[in-house]
Amino acid sequence: MDVKTAFLHGNLKEEVFMEQPEGMKEPGKEDWVCYMHKTLYGLMQAACAWNLHLHHAMLEIGYVCISVDHCIYMCNTPRGSSIVAVHIDDMAAVASDKAEMARLKEELRKLFSLIDLGELKWLLGIMVTWDCNTCTILLCQATYIESIAKHLHLEDAHPVTTPLDPHIVLSKDLGPTSEEEKIWMKKIPYLTAVGSIMYAATATHPDITYAIQHLSQFNCNPGNAHWTATQHVIQYLYTTKMRSLVLGGPKIKLTGWVDLDWGACMDTHHSMSGYAFSLSSGLVSWSSKKQPTIVTSSTKAEYIASCHGTKEAMWL
Repeated sequence: MDVKTAFLHGNLKEEVFMEQPEGMKEPGKEDWVCYMHKTLYGLMQAACAWNLHLHHAMLEIGYVCISVDHCIYMCNTPRGSSIVAVHIDDMAAVASDKAEMARLKEELRKLFSLIDLGELKWLLGIMVTWDCNTCTILLCQATYIESIAKHLHLEDAHPVTTPLDPHIVLSKDLGPTSEEEKIWMKKIPYLTAVGSIMYAATATHPDITYAIQHLSQFNCNPGNAHWTATQHVIQYLYTTKMRSLVLGGPKIKLTGWVDLDWGACMDTHHSMSGYAFSLSSGLVSWSSKKQPTIVTSSTKAEYIASCHGTKEAMWL
């Protein structure tokens, strides 16, 4: 569902004045200004004011904002349950039955002008596919990955089967040292590429989490070797673009894995911790990050990695 003119619903707490728009100035009062009670698009307070207005509106109709994610609202009643996830002015809702979904839409229409887009098929650039036979949901970012490859002119690159080349060792020493190299690297969209594939790593592609974490360390002074490795990750994504993250299943069971690479960082000798948790079928939480301290014992590093994974397991 999409809320029409969402930012026009917000109430202003600050004193904000606006010049009269061209073509709408009142005769005889052309030099007067408007005192604003509501927000407009482009106003710095608009997003925050809309969020506050929506929050209070959801509370009024019986929904509760969950503590772990303030963009998700839940409502449990004897007649049914429903969950609403909000992203700015877009809403994705799920209900226990059709009657509860109809009630939710009716309540929201009393508050806002809505566009009902029907069954969820796209969400923030992610294609959503439902499989009722296996009770699963498939999340795929093929279109988004294609747009990245097209923007960086890599759609015709040869396919690869691993996110990073295992024979290449990257370090900060491979960064540019001469002025000519630095000037040349400024023309390379390294930060754009890393930022673009980071969204895929956090949304549907846990298989590139280590790669994007590793490449992000060289954002300040990337060299040609780092750029080649980034292109390799995009080639891998393009090769595997049709792979989907599968969620759900007939039996819900939380399973987790924790691993460690002792002294993996060539520049600081910090160890790398990683974990992955699945709920029945696909992964629901994953991480790959550098440990905050240097340890001389692999056993101690294992304890740190285990602690990192255990905290996530307790939260889940």
